[in-house]
Amino acid sequence: MSIEHNSFMSLYRFLFSLISLLFAFSVQASDLVIERGWVEDSAGNMTIEEARRATETPLTRELFSQGYSNSVFWIRLRIDPSQLKDKSAENLVVRIRPPYQDRIWIYDPLASRDKVRVTGDYYDWANDEYRSLNLNFIIPVGSEPRDVWLRVKATVSTLTFIEVMTEDQVRAADRLQELATMLYLSVLLICFGWAALTRINNKDKLLSYYLIREAVVIVYALAILGYVRIFTSGWLPAGWLDTFTTLISFFFITVVIWFDWNLISEFKPNRWLARLHISLVLFFPIAAALVLMGKTSEAVRLSSLIVIATISLALISAISTRAWTIARNASPEDQPVCSKTFLVLLYTFAALIALLHRLPIMGMFSGSEHFVYLNLVYPLLTSIVLMVFIQIRTYRLSKYQQQKNLRLEIAEIEVQAERVQRVEQANFLKMLAHEMKTPLSVVRMAVGSASLPPRTHEVVDRAVTDMDSIIERLLQVERLEDEKLLVNHD
Repeated sequence: MSIEHNSFMSLYRFLFSLISLLFAFSVQASDLVIERGWVEDSAGNMTIEEARRATETPLTRELFSQGYSNSVFWIRLRIDPSQLKDKSAENLVVRIRPPYQDRIWIYDPLASRDKVRVTGDYYDWANDEYRSLNLNFIIPVGSEPRDVWLRVKATVSTLTFIEVMTEDQVRAADRLQELATMLYLSVLLICFGWAALTRINNKDKLLSYYLIREAVVIVYALAILGYVRIFTSGWLPAGWLDTFTTLISFFFITVVIWFDWNLISEFKPNRWLARLHISLVLFFPIAAALVLMGKTSEAVRLSSLIVIATISLALISAISTRAWTIARNASPEDQPVCSKTFLVLLYTFAALIALLHRLPIMGMFSGSEHFVYLNLVYPLLTSIVLMVFIQIRTYRLSKYQQQKNLRLEIAEIEVQAERVQRVEQANFLKMLAHEMKTPLSVVRMAVGSASLPPRTHEVVDRAVTDMDSIIERLLQVERLEDEKLLVNHD
């Protein structure tokens, strides 16, 4: 218990430090937007003039979220150039995160009316005005406050963080973001590399499952961070990228369900809960079919329900485990490799992180900028926690295996010693039989040639025969022990 407790507390301190560093790139220079508002376009056919005349809802922060919606949303940004500290700046950048929004159009009064600019994961990264891990538009600074409108169409989630900064500020923010994402991916690669190296010398099944999980986590992170959009630019049709990102997100959820079920199953959960838990993997083919049918919004809504069901069932299943009760009187090596408290804390922690990310996406409550990245925090933290968990598990299994091997070696030594002793006993009996049969033969010959009374001759001859029979039975017993002689029970 003390090993898991100390490891878990040390891990908590490390994870909170890592989260702080991961979110460091969110702290930027002051935004140039002094006022925000939004208008919902349910039909999706509203023009910019109609959006300007429509009644808008104030937006008090950079983060916009209306959960899952099939509507188009118009977001107004009032930009005030007087807020600029660098008066030499000629252009501004509208910086939009996350990078997997489908389509975002910009309407700027200072731009040419016949030039419609659009970005998103339906469009090739090489065509972006300003290329980075995010979605960006370049607009002129201007001299007077003005309203810039963004038209946002999203099938995954409307969760969008928008800010306006100078090009120098954006470049600095992008460098910090790239540093944080490299650190993030490095930690995931360390988890994957550790699992791969450990798997070489340890054929543990759960370790193999963890290795598969981490491979999927890395691909998922590359897609969410925007690297897949960069890597596939120029050769993969941009419209396919959105489908790929959506499917890899669903596949990640499915792999998490499958891994958690295998992990918890080792601790003997309630049978019906376990069956219900693993049945959730049927979500992937259903969701994939919906995406291929063009019903991505329905598939995404289903995924949120599956995520909540998954984390709930995983936690309840962990609470229902009874491996410790079953193995109460078992030997130490047959005891579960961790305490039940550790297992329940692990899934409580995972459930908390998943809910903190999923609820703002679903529009349950308004979050801060940090909520944009919580879909990355969950795979990162669970990868590290599970790595520590499996490391403890692997260490204990290895220790128990070494103890078994030691006992086996001792048993083999004892068997070998007993075998040598039996061989020596057999050789002794053979020698003794030979040494005893020779004098008995001499006695028999002497008795046969001597003139003895018939009664005496008969007694001596019977005694010699009995002794010879005893010697033969001793040799037969030895052959039975060596399995050279079989007993017929007929």
